[in-house]
Amino acid sequence: MRLFLLFFVVLPIALISGIGDSLANAHYKVKFSLQDKISYSTFKYKTEQGYYNYVRGGEYGHSESYSESIHSRDIWNPELKIDFELPYWLKVTCGVNHNVLKFDSGYGEIRNTSVNYIYAPNSTQYNPIVIGENRTESLEGYFKEKVRLSMASTFLGLGMARQFGKFNFDFDYSFSVHKALYGERAKSYYDVNNNFLKSDETSKMEYGGELEKFFFSHNMSTSISYRICRRINLKLGYIYSFYLKDIDYEGTNYSSRVNNLRTNALIFGISFSII
Repeated sequence: MRLFLLFFVVLPIALISGIGDSLANAHYKVKFSLQDKISYSTFKYKTEQGYYNYVRGGEYGHSESYSESIHSRDIWNPELKIDFELPYWLKVTCGVNHNVLKFDSGYGEIRNTSVNYIYAPNSTQYNPIVIGENRTESLEGYFKEKVRLSMASTFLGLGMARQFGKFNFDFDYSFSVHKALYGERAKSYYDVNNNFLKSDETSKMEYGGELEKFFFSHNMSTSISYRICRRINLKLGYIYSFYLKDIDYEGTNYSSRVNNLRTNALIFGISFSII
């Protein structure tokens, strides 16, 4: 929490405080940043799979379900960022990146359901009259999933940049459009005592409909750069992103959803200016 306060409260105040070059600076600069982000995400993950077989006098069902709030594994994501610095500390920022969300689910339940219909005394084969049912349900075991979602992204935003000696401070807001590239998942199965039974081979996941392949996010970021020579800087920063749309995908007899996705990322990189 103290780190967040430093990035989102102290640094913007420092940028506006008037220390260093004057308010009337008139420089223009184009700065390229090659950076890598180590990302950590939290979200609600829900997956369901099941089927029912209808037989004479009843039905038999098999279902698998999981729904919990979980977090992703840490993963590195590369990014190219371009800043167009304008007078009065303002700038326009844009860029492209590759984002991977990689996570393991907790234990989901595998259940079997059996239903036997109760018929009225005057019920016949050609006129069945159902007046009730006997339902039994049993826990068969558990499953876990390993999931990998890959997206290419582009972003556009506005920000502030301020130079203090060899240090440069940046504070940005940007809007990202993410294009789903592919998804993979692998399932492992366990008995009721959590003893491992087997694992499925990794399978591809399909996104529901062409429009469902695009996702959007708001991003807030800040960074500190240190000039090591005339035009080259080492860079350290932080990005917070929240997605505006759930990520839905589905396959044969199953559907899954990543909901309320929030991502925190540390930035490590190098930047260089050409003007």
